[in-house]
Amino acid sequence: EMLNEMETPEADVPDLDAMLSRLDEPEPFAAPPPPLDAETVSLLPKPLRQYVGVSLKDLAWKRVGRMYDEVRLPLSRKGLKVSLMRLKPGALMPQHTHRGQEITLVLAGGYTDNGRAFIRGDFAAKGPSHKHQPVVDEDGECLCLVVLDAPVRLTGTLGRLVNPFLRV
Repeated sequence: EMLNEMETPEADVPDLDAMLSRLDEPEPFAAPPPPLDAETVSLLPKPLRQYVGVSLKDLAWKRVGRMYDEVRLPLSRKGLKVSLMRLKPGALMPQHTHRGQEITLVLAGGYTDNGRAFIRGDFAAKGPSHKHQPVVDEDGECLCLVVLDAPVRLTGTLGRLVNPFLRV
């Protein structure tokens, strides 16, 4: 009864015709992404380019020790690290195994791992039972897409000191 006796304030209801006419308006202009240079287009598969967004030379590469440069991609999320790794010719990665899975796709150059050569287009899947130490080929830089679902586990004395600080 009280609700029926209360005064109802005027509601500001938008005009339906005005709202419907907005449906025909063009979408707001979005600037196209910057063009990628020829090297980036030739090295990165088309589906990967949208996640990188800029030319490889314009990425914010971060140096990891003296071993390699890395850029995390927006595909990364809690418990999953997706990154591009750029390794110098002859670079020797530390010997390690894995707490989870590591998938590596070679985009340029190559490396040898446990006597097996990996070149552009090859991929390697490693798990906790694999102990390895990749070595980049001497004839050029190696660019890889690497996906980890858990941190690597370095082996040896130095590894025992460093392992507690490794994260995905």
